[in-house]
Amino acid sequence: MRTPRPEQKSPSSPAAHRGPISPRFLDAAVVLLTLACFWPLVHFYFAQDDFVFLERASHGFGEAMGGFFGAHPGQFRPLTKGLYFVLTWPLFGLHALPFHVVSILLHAGNAILVGVLLRRMGISSAVSRLVAALFALNVGYLEAVAWVSCVQQLIGTGFMLLALIFGIDALEGRRTRSRAMSSIALLLALASYEQTLATPVVLAGWYAMRHGVRASIDAMRRRLWEQPAILLLYLLFTLGVRGVPDSGPYVMSVGPHVLDNLRTYAGLVYALWLMYPAYGLPAGFTPSHALLIGVAGYLLVRRRVAEVAFGLGTFLVLIAPVLFVRDHTHSFHVYVAAIGIWFLAAVALDDALARVRVNRTLVVRGVLVAAALACFAGSLMAVRKNSVATVGDALDLPRSFVLRRAVLAERIRDDLLPRSRLHGKSGRLFMLYLYPQYRANWLNIHSALGQGSAVRLMLESPHLDVLFVPPLDIAVPDDPSVEVFVYTELGRCYTAHEVEEAQRRRAESGATEHAPGAPPDSTLQSIPSTE
Repeated sequence: MRTPRPEQKSPSSPAAHRGPISPRFLDAAVVLLTLACFWPLVHFYFAQDDFVFLERASHGFGEAMGGFFGAHPGQFRPLTKGLYFVLTWPLFGLHALPFHVVSILLHAGNAILVGVLLRRMGISSAVSRLVAALFALNVGYLEAVAWVSCVQQLIGTGFMLLALIFGIDALEGRRTRSRAMSSIALLLALASYEQTLATPVVLAGWYAMRHGVRASIDAMRRRLWEQPAILLLYLLFTLGVRGVPDSGPYVMSVGPHVLDNLRTYAGLVYALWLMYPAYGLPAGFTPSHALLIGVAGYLLVRRRVAEVAFGLGTFLVLIAPVLFVRDHTHSFHVYVAAIGIWFLAAVALDDALARVRVNRTLVVRGVLVAAALACFAGSLMAVRKNSVATVGDALDLPRSFVLRRAVLAERIRDDLLPRSRLHGKSGRLFMLYLYPQYRANWLNIHSALGQGSAVRLMLESPHLDVLFVPPLDIAVPDDPSVEVFVYTELGRCYTAHEVEEAQRRRAESGATEHAPGAPPDSTLQSIPSTE
């Protein structure tokens, strides 16, 4: 890879006397800007899988970790679906704010590591730090940062970046400990998130880009042979012993959806100020597609074919594990793989800035700082808009499905806690939805509450049997160990007695019921489903 020309400073220039800005100051600035940008997310509650992992952690280490080492199909993420929650549950409990702060800091730390990795790959210091800031402030990663369960992407990416940084040092023979550190980081990455499994392939590809394929094979064999061996053992266990998921959202298949997924993910990598649509992800040709084509086209014109092949190849091998998943395309899946596309942006910027005359170095630095600050301003506004934008006037819920389900869970909690008589007790609790024509709303609440884990945690009733029943006419039982709640599509929650009393009062007054069976203060309405 071509390296930018070294900067030259005349003795009389201001930069020669003041020196460059401290790298530590720049890294600290990235962390602070990331915190400020994503801070609105700390006000949201837990959602969906968060409750499942927290409930397992509340039962102890064995319950949280044991399921990952059995011979049954499923994902292998013991560090991020198990150990992380075992460690944080005693500290934070059901307080979501500290979990969100940790996630934002992990994302900021990954941005710093992106800058380090780019410098290891030959990118100049100024450009690597600008691209690290763009990575940190990319609103396309909002759901990865907002959803506590996406700590698996955040931690997995962090370990993958460390494996790449130390791996490059080992391949170049820079440090004696780098070989062991890279292999340890790879093991931790694989135990965090399966999309990191192509890390040794990325290392081999980077060395081949610089020194040729034969040299890459020889270097991997002599200096990092442990990593292909680790990868082989990992695949033998996850595919041969456990097996890929055979049910749920991660079932894989081959079909037209593979290319559709690739198109969708390519349309997210440069979505700096993404505004989430009401449902799903942006469709069709997006600005991210246009920017990606422009960056790749510029590099091809500049005859940087090897860099284009490496960047796109890195993106493809890292995104591959989720391309074959049907009907489960989400923005957080692109978090790991995006490093390949950001590498292309860094090479293009470096190449363009290397053509600027040396005596304009200070101007270039000023432009880069201004670009980072402009990106921060745009990202700050985009995050705030995403956190307050609703599906519609009649549906007061956020557009992002992660934030939407967090709001639903919090509203259920606020209504359930003061009304339930099963707090701290065992028994059965029925969660009922009244409108059979909107079955998707019933499923939405079912998912938002972690299939009942949230209710048990909220009521501190670990042995409570929580049943989400489809819409039906159920009699209110006299048994004190059985309770029935009626919930709405907006997350409001009422006891069956409240609903019956509202029905009686309305029948006596002869009022026209817009929503049959709803209490006077209910938000039950006949509106389209939230999913």
